[in-house]
Amino acid sequence: MSCSSSSPISYSIQYSYNPSCSDCSATCGGTTYSSACVIYNGPNLTCSGVTTGDDLESILQLIDTQICSATGDYSTYQFNCLTAWWGSPILNELTFVEAITGYACETRTDLDTFTGTTFVGYQDDVDARFDALEVPGITCASASVVDTDTLNQILDKYCVKFGAIDSLLDISLVAWDACFSVPTPPINIADGFTLLADQICQTKALAEGGVLPTFDNSSNCLAGSVSDDLSTTIGLITTKLCSTQEFDPLIVDWGCLSGGANTLQDAFQSLVTTVSTFTVNAYTFSDDFTVTQTDGGDPCQGLTVALAIPLNQDRFVAVDGSDSAPGTLIDKLTAGTGITLTNNGTDLEISASGTADSFTVKADVTDTTDGYLDEKVNGGSQYGVTISPTYNAGTEQVDILPTIDLSALFTALLNQLDLDPTLKTLFCSMVAGCPSPCDAPTNVQVVLQSTTTTTTTTTTTLP
Repeated sequence: MSCSSSSPISYSIQYSYNPSCSDCSATCGGTTYSSACVIYNGPNLTCSGVTTGDDLESILQLIDTQICSATGDYSTYQFNCLTAWWGSPILNELTFVEAITGYACETRTDLDTFTGTTFVGYQDDVDARFDALEVPGITCASASVVDTDTLNQILDKYCVKFGAIDSLLDISLVAWDACFSVPTPPINIADGFTLLADQICQTKALAEGGVLPTFDNSSNCLAGSVSDDLSTTIGLITTKLCSTQEFDPLIVDWGCLSGGANTLQDAFQSLVTTVSTFTVNAYTFSDDFTVTQTDGGDPCQGLTVALAIPLNQDRFVAVDGSDSAPGTLIDKLTAGTGITLTNNGTDLEISASGTADSFTVKADVTDTTDGYLDEKVNGGSQYGVTISPTYNAGTEQVDILPTIDLSALFTALLNQLDLDPTLKTLFCSMVAGCPSPCDAPTNVQVVLQSTTTTTTTTTTTLP
């Protein structure tokens, strides 16, 4: 049927499924219509995009688009390892859900196995390895290492041991040129052994075919001959050493020397240190002293230090360092006014007699006019307080008695309160502590007396 008519036919469609209606042309009346001729008259449908007036053909197309959008086109999806694991192509939502849930379940099983079994076992293994690292169980008697020491303790003990070994292997103090000329001393053990091997080879060459030197021991303590060979010289040295008393610093009484000594080197160093101290602090004497041996026949008696001029002759004095003509005491003193110097045979007597100026005083060092005490003390008046120095003939003293105008003094103090905040604060604090004149009296006792009895009543009024 053509839909070219200007007035298309409108139907209200109500779906009803008839299982027997498999051939609409035969069963449904024999009349068929194009879906483009069926018009939708309902309201606009926002989800599908269908609007009023759309034909059924367009509506079905919109619905198909929505279904495809909702279900998705699985042929364009990238499933990565999921397809390989699933083993079958994923074509729709069902196969996707089955594949992804199966993969998730298997992953969960693997995770549970890892966290519950595999990783736990790995942790135990790692803990055991760390325990072995932290406490290796090593013993080393030479380094004092025991099997309960931690790795840090072992390393510390090995460091101490290595330090001790380094000290023992230090060859910097070896006298390599004791009997051979060594221009460049060795700096390590290998060089040291090489040098010794060379020296041994030289000695061997001399012993096998060379001429060994001879030594003149006739004038030294070995008491040998003028041409002793090496063997004889070594024998003389051995005899001399063996006859020398062994020095034991531990049995020496070091007296006032501090520290003592444990070796010959320590003993010598102690002596050098003490001698150096005495040398640095040695006394030197001027020409005013003489230094002689106390006993010329016995130097151990030490020295005697004496004045160059004996005390019984040193009777002169000098005024100061520039006085070049010292004299006796009476010659170096000059009597001033009112002073008399008298030599009484054993002492020099200094007598003073009073003068008019000895009874006057000065106010200070800049005062150029002497005066009596009542003349040098000045009075005055301020803030209601008046000072009037007055000579008291009865006591022969100067009386300094203040006269106080209480009204003027109190006024001055009140005026000072406005100028001194600290003083004002103190004054206000004291006033605040005074009792108010309006407060009721407290602890009042009333005594009632009669000819026969006396009654006392105490009334306490609380503030």
